[in-house]
Parts: sequence; structure tokens; C-alpha cells
Amino acid sequence: MFTKRHRLAATAGIGLLAVAAAGCGGSSSSSEDGDLTTLSIAWADSPSPLNPAVTSSANTANIVANIFDRLVWLTPDFEVTPWLATEWEVAPDGLSYTFTLREDVTFHDGTPFNADAVVQNIDYITDPATKSTAAIQQLGTCTTATAESEFVLRLSCDEPYVPLLASLSSPYLGIQSPAAIAEHGAAMSTEMAGTGPYELESATADESVVLKAYDKYDWAPEAAGFGEKGPERIEFKTAPNPQARVAALQAGQVQAAQRIPGALFKSLRSGYDVVERDSPGLGFFSSINTSLFPTDDVAVRQAILYTVDRQAVVDLAESGAFEPSNTVLQPGTFGYDESLESQFPHDPDKAAELLEGAGWTRDGDAWTKDGKPLTLTIGTFSDVPQYVNIAEAIQAQLRDGGIAAEIELQGRAAYLEAGDEGRNNLTPSSFAALDPVLLDQWFVSGAFFNWSKVADEQLDTLLEDAAATSDLEERKSLYLDAQKRILDLGLLLPVRPDQDLILMDKGVDGLVISGGGYLHFAGVS
Repeated sequence: MFTKRHRLAATAGIGLLAVAAAGCGGSSSSSEDGDLTTLSIAWADSPSPLNPAVTSSANTANIVANIFDRLVWLTPDFEVTPWLATEWEVAPDGLSYTFTLREDVTFHDGTPFNADAVVQNIDYITDPATKSTAAIQQLGTCTTATAESEFVLRLSCDEPYVPLLASLSSPYLGIQSPAAIAEHGAAMSTEMAGTGPYELESATADESVVLKAYDKYDWAPEAAGFGEKGPERIEFKTAPNPQARVAALQAGQVQAAQRIPGALFKSLRSGYDVVERDSPGLGFFSSINTSLFPTDDVAVRQAILYTVDRQAVVDLAESGAFEPSNTVLQPGTFGYDESLESQFPHDPDKAAELLEGAGWTRDGDAWTKDGKPLTLTIGTFSDVPQYVNIAEAIQAQLRDGGIAAEIELQGRAAYLEAGDEGRNNLTPSSFAALDPVLLDQWFVSGAFFNWSKVADEQLDTLLEDAAATSDLEERKSLYLDAQKRILDLGLLLPVRPDQDLILMDKGVDGLVISGGGYLHFAGVS
């Protein structure tokens, strides 16, 4: 069968984010020649689990990105370039991808890297016992792997799946040691081994994750622009409280702190080097449940979109440190379309008109229908301050429009369970992904994160066709129509882009951010 060969030359000088010059001293140590020995970072949450095939946390992905290499590297300009795979061919029908792999790579546990190792990773991800979430979604329809020879791998797809190459750069598809997979299976957590520049030294729940440099590492992606030598150790110190993260940075206990709240960021940024890390995807938003009264009424869902002033939400929740969002996909994501910015503007009069047309009556400060009040439940993850702040700001906006809302603070398990079972009317969340195919995970009937509980044949067809077409203009048009449909059905309330505000001591240099916004520390010095 004739195949078109894709050999992508590495590009230079991409993804290197220099953070230059003077500030508070961290807890790290340096050698006499200035090399950084330990980099300490105040981290916003405790990674759980660390297994890339299982986790769905974007923040955990930033840690495992440094432990597990991927088949390809994605530049900030979204160019797919070689990494563990040196070249690849895509079949004309789009149903198979053939990769030629590096022959000089070993896992942290000494296991050799080859095509069979990748096959075992794909089998592990697709095994129902693993309970993969993000990883299996990113494989799309391409879930069968075959070792054609020791260093030639074939991935086969049930249907064409255009996002595959970019998805293979994701940390969720980081390649794990087949020996560790065979020994620990679905229960694997801290026993894992990758081929990345760092290996796991220790992980203490709710305290820290410590990585140490892999001394045999010699296969960094050329396009990444990693420095020659990074820190010998990296300490991710768990500090869920944002004030505690800032205090640790100011006290010199760490050299960097992530997810700084807007108000603190604005007041402190002049004294530190600043990293404003943008993530493509859905940003921060709230799912709106179509299966639970009163948001089972599309007029109510649309009225919520018109009632909530997103700028006011950002001002209250984030001290105006971010731009508000009015679209499903965020700027910088393929498929984002500026024309959607005005589809549901802040318009309380339009909201009232919709509610009255659907039989709701406003009596003073409250709406009622058939004797039932228009009262919503906002379920939010209590461990993420941004979600709580956003929930409170949305509550205030709804109250101004005569819509009552009660906030229910939920732990991780309860939050995921409530979303899955449809027990909240609104559920603040955030989601980062490389490609608009992420919409499948939230809005296709029966999908894992379908917390809006939508089952819409028209939307399913739009998303299915968009994932299968290789024509970029047609794909963009399909995703535009899909986003219009999502907003018209009132399935999602946009809030703001997902931007991680990071403060770093001046003088720390060489942080690399890949396409998708993932942090790589191998060149920090």
C-alpha cells in the first residue's frame, strides 16, 4: 500500500521561556559553577494519581511530563516534531500510522525501549481494568498497536482520527516501562518508570513529589531547546492554599510558585520573574445540567448565559487579572472563532424575556413556575480555590437576575461523582487539551465528562465528522457549528481562559513550555 512519508525536521529555538534576573533566594542549592542542584516549587495540589495512563489532572500532567517521554514533541506553534519516534508514515486512508523509533533509549528501570514496549502501553491504556480517562480519550479511534519489527510500530484506527499525532505529544500518553506495567498493572502508582529526563525519587501524599535526574538521559527532542544541564532534583511541594504558596516563595523556601491568584499576582509581579502559561482547550467554565430541574428547561439554561456577566465574575473571583471568556473553545485552540464572542452577551432583559416566555413569573427578587422557585445547585470542588471563587461570583450574578443558587462544597470523589450522576445544576470546572476533539469528552452522548447530560444527535454528528475529516477548513467549520450548538443548547457557561500565573525567583532561567502548555524543567538553570 502506498503511503505518504512524513519526516518532520526539528525546529530550533521553540518553547524556550527565559525567566531572567534577581529576586528572593529559594531553598535550592547550587554547585560552585552555578549549576542548579535542587529546584523547589510550591505546587497547587497533590498529584493523584501520578500514573499518566490513569490521571485526568492537567496539573499532574505537568509533573509526569518530566518523567515520561512521548513519541513526538509538539512545539508552541503546534508543529509535530520527532522524539522517541524519528519519523512516521500516515496511510492515505488515514487508518494507520507507522512509526520508526529510536534505538538508543532505556527506561529508568533498565528495560529497553522498543516497539513492543509501546504496544504494551497501548494495551494497558485500553484495558478496562486500568480505568484510563484522558489517555484513552486522546487515542481516539486508534487503539490497536502492532510491533512490525523491533523498532517499527503501527497504530491502527477504526476510523480516521486526525488529532492523533498532536495527541501523542500529550503527557497522558507518556510511555511507561512494560516491566512495571506487567508487575503492577492497574494498581501502579509510584512504582512507574519512564524514559524521561527525571525519575521518581519519592511521593508523599499531600506533602511532596520529588524527582531526580536520570543520568543516562541523552535523547531530548531537538525542537524543545532544553539546556545542557538541568536541576539534579526537583521538589514539588504541595500547598493547596495560595497564600501559603506565596508565603513560601517570599520566605525563600521555594524558588517558584504556581497558580497565583489574580490579586496577589498583580501586587507581587514586579518583584519576580513572571510566567503566564496559557493552556488551549475549554478554559474555566461551568457545565449546565440538562437532566435536573430547573436547568432541564433550555430557556433557563439560555437565561443563565444572558444573566451572568463574565467580566463581573472575573473581576470578583480573580481581581480582574484575566480576560473573560464568551466562547466554548479558548483563543489559541484550533477551532476558536471570534464570531462566537457575541452569541450570548450579558443581557438581563433578554434573560427575563426567555423566562417569561417559558412560563416563569418574577415575584420581587425571585422567579417561580407552577409554585416552584427557580433555585440552582452549584457543586464545586472544595480543594480548588479558583472553582470556589468562580462559584461564588456566579452565585452573585444569578442573584442579581432573580435566580437563587446554593453552593455545595465537594471533595474530589464527591465532586466527580456528583458530576457523573448529574446531581448539580452547575459545575465549575476547567479542561485543557491540544485539539478541539476534546469536545467529544464533554458533549458526546455517554462521554466520561458529559456532565451536562446532553444527548443530541445533531451535536454528536458534528463532532464525529469533525474528528474524522483531514480538511482543515472543513474541520474548522464543523467545530464552529458544534460550538454554536453547544451554546444554543445552553450546555456550558464560559468564564475565562486557563492561564497559570507563575512567579519565579529572578535568575532562574530555561523553563520550556511545549504545545499544550506543559512545563518541562530539564533545562532550568
